[in-house]
Amino acid sequence: MKFESGSYYHFYNRGGNSSEVFFSYDDFDFFLSKFKYYLSLSTETYAYCILKNHFHFLIKVLDENEIQFKSRCISESDYVSYYALPNSDNRSFPVHKLISHWLNSYSRYFNKKYHRTGPVWDGRINRRTVDTVEYLQKVICYIHRNPIHHGITSNYTDYKFSSYSEILDKTSIHISPDIVFKEFGGFENFIVAHQEYKGDYGENDFQL
Repeated sequence: MKFESGSYYHFYNRGGNSSEVFFSYDDFDFFLSKFKYYLSLSTETYAYCILKNHFHFLIKVLDENEIQFKSRCISESDYVSYYALPNSDNRSFPVHKLISHWLNSYSRYFNKKYHRTGPVWDGRINRRTVDTVEYLQKVICYIHRNPIHHGITSNYTDYKFSSYSEILDKTSIHISPDIVFKEFGGFENFIVAHQEYKGDYGENDFQL
């Protein structure tokens, strides 16, 4: 299940037997902090949404030159925030392995915190290759509107554990808003696309 550099992927998974795997703010924060630790240097993130029993992410897998450029921007004092640094021999870490490390790290955290044993996730992650701009736009809208789809809120714009408001406010530590706005042709188009999205493209592929 390799992820090819230069390609875009929508990937998602849920708790085993659809069980809840996020109970507190600390759980959500730990999950995202470990995403940053394992994956932020090897990928560019375009959208995410975390619900109580599942998650969605849309990423682009970076090539070696892009990874090295990102790595050079990291200060030595921040090395501990990233899995691959310091990395004197320029080893490459395949994204599918980094995802495995990330989810396993959350499983260990979750089992220890809630005094349980056994698998946390429902098998291997699901993924879809995103190969057109139209598909990219619609998957981003789908991910951000996912809390409405599952009846969690009637307003996707104020859901705390998706990247929508972070992108608009330019406060995200996981996503560069400018790269997302560019895919929509600007800030206003980003907002309108979400408002007009009707779930009419590929939604059945993403059911959890």
